[in-house]
Amino acid sequence: MRELIKFAAASAVILFSAEAYAAGPSRLMTNNGQTVFTKTVSPGGIKLDVASPQASPAGSVAMKADESTESFEVTITVDPDNEGKNKIPQGVWLIKDEYVSYQSMRKAVNKFTVPAGDYIAQIIFTNNDYVGSILFVPDIKVDGPKDIHVNASMADKKITTAFTLPSGEKAVLPEDNGLGGVADKPYNIATITADIHLTFDGISKGSVQSVIGMGGEKYSDLLTLRTNVDSPRGEVSYVVKADAPGSDGAKYFYLGATTMDKVGDEIVLTNNVRDFHKVSDIEIAHSPAYGTNGNDNKTLGIDFYAYSAASSLVGAVSAEIEGANDLYICTPAVDFSNLHALAKMYVVDYADEDEWIFDGITTPYFAYNGSDFEFYATAEDNSYSSDEPGWEKVKCNPALTFANAAGIKFGDNFAACVTAVQTDPWADVPFSYIAPDCYYGNYGEVRGVDLDLFEFSVKHNGTPLEVTEGQSLYDWSEKWAATDHEPGVMTYTFTNRNLIVDGIQGQNICEVSFDENADDTMPPTLQRVMIRDANGNVTNRFASPEGATIAVMGADFEKHQESRDTGAWPTTFTYYSSLEAACLIEYAAHGSSDFHEFIVENDFQKAFSPGFGNYFSGSLDQIDVQSADNWYDLRITFTDQAENTQTQTISPAFKIDRLTSGISDIETHDNGFEVAGNAIHAADGSAVRVYTLSGAEVPNSDLRSGLYIAVSAEHSAKIAVR
Repeated sequence: MRELIKFAAASAVILFSAEAYAAGPSRLMTNNGQTVFTKTVSPGGIKLDVASPQASPAGSVAMKADESTESFEVTITVDPDNEGKNKIPQGVWLIKDEYVSYQSMRKAVNKFTVPAGDYIAQIIFTNNDYVGSILFVPDIKVDGPKDIHVNASMADKKITTAFTLPSGEKAVLPEDNGLGGVADKPYNIATITADIHLTFDGISKGSVQSVIGMGGEKYSDLLTLRTNVDSPRGEVSYVVKADAPGSDGAKYFYLGATTMDKVGDEIVLTNNVRDFHKVSDIEIAHSPAYGTNGNDNKTLGIDFYAYSAASSLVGAVSAEIEGANDLYICTPAVDFSNLHALAKMYVVDYADEDEWIFDGITTPYFAYNGSDFEFYATAEDNSYSSDEPGWEKVKCNPALTFANAAGIKFGDNFAACVTAVQTDPWADVPFSYIAPDCYYGNYGEVRGVDLDLFEFSVKHNGTPLEVTEGQSLYDWSEKWAATDHEPGVMTYTFTNRNLIVDGIQGQNICEVSFDENADDTMPPTLQRVMIRDANGNVTNRFASPEGATIAVMGADFEKHQESRDTGAWPTTFTYYSSLEAACLIEYAAHGSSDFHEFIVENDFQKAFSPGFGNYFSGSLDQIDVQSADNWYDLRITFTDQAENTQTQTISPAFKIDRLTSGISDIETHDNGFEVAGNAIHAADGSAVRVYTLSGAEVPNSDLRSGLYIAVSAEHSAKIAVR
């Protein structure tokens, strides 16, 4: 579920605990473990709102401290600044590394008992005339009791931001008329939202977000961050959204950043007008659910993120529009080796009446690559997004990257289902069950709406079990766990019909089976299906199959949980390792049950973790069965070593207007060739040249399993290497 955030037009400052960002901006307000302070500045007064105390994150477990490590008390005292103010900070953190930190909120004297070691301290103020101050005290060696004094006046460097419109005009916000209203003066920007982050050695435990709706030409003063950091170990970033006036006004997004060694007494980070790129032309189709569950909403949303070189989320801003707004991103070419910006867009297909909780279709991440927008596949939308214990990181799978192209319409294609084991250890009878974890389209778009609408049935040892009409999968599983039954083979079938493809009613039927008596009760899962034409463009509609390819990613995943003492609280990290699973890919004429196997190869160089697994690919040139409406279905089966299976039928999957002539006319039998020693040999002893089905010549040695074209002096044939 996506949850809306609606900011007031007044100026505001929000402090977030860093771990609260894990789910992205659309869930910042609800994650466990966050501490939020809001400072509202509006005509007529200043108001400070303090949220509820910090809570432990879900999944926390009790842990004993390492008794072999000696601990000492560290006291961080915040003294009044040079004007006798700012004695109470919003937050103080004593940080050992990315995982281990200790925190104290709204106290002048902050005491921490910590194991010996090297630390840094972070102190954040937001109750001053600027957006805030962030202090870092580096290189604290704890080998005995420590007494550290800081004050807000130590923050003697200033960083702010200013925005320039595509026209070259400088941004101007409304001005306060001094009477609690807006002055009668021209302005071209209604609000600016800035998510401001300062890291030290790549680490930070809090950031400041400010929403500015006043300030005229001097609004930058209200976005000024103060700090004491002056070395390249510190990096500051402003993730910014600017809103033009009016309900149909344009929305602009940009990322400004610098390392602190490049800052003198102050610096203004701004955008470069040459880096504006329009994104509102990206097309997203509504699913059938919109007609019955969309409540006529016209929402188009965009999330704009900043990530570090280590793929950790730094900051984010978002916007929702319902008019003819133009959307722009203003960034240079993406550089994943440094701080970089990525974006997503979404539509809403399923909304309750007040539009508080809704789901729809979301594009994959995209960014400007120097010539156009490029789309990137990540696993952050499903359970398998981590392959090591730690805070989640967003890593892009290069094998599934594709450039923007004419005709791309997200959501206007099939759905592929990822399944996962869900558990509830806190129920009266703890239980586990299999459930759809996410649905993805051919472009890698996330079909979150499908998770609201799938139907399910269950068998036990081949016998159908009763499911009450309207009963949720969770409720059914909880009830089943409490029944007295002999463990056996469980088979779940999930049916998703929230698809219309080329006017055809589509569906995904996903069947998952496992034996409750086995040591391994976690079935493998498909992760992605991507079909491309001969030029590498992602599509599922072809004039002919020549050069077109299908790629399927998936694996058997093994779940791990590791508890770490993260200082402020002990935390259990859940992550997955990727194991081998056999993959069978078949095709059939649309609506037919006559499936034929694709010969595919497992390209180990394109295996990717976390969240994807192995990469199986084959050529659509293998298709030699006509389809009455030119559409074809796919059936994909993964089988792990414990014989657990996932089989899903995707209908319709792709369209071919005419089968290929030429390569497809070549005989598919030995015809004077034989395979020996992973090479193809001619019976007459002549030299053999070997080509892939897409026409690329490959060395005739160490051939992987797959289908090839063999050419000798006298013959040519399709030869299968197994």
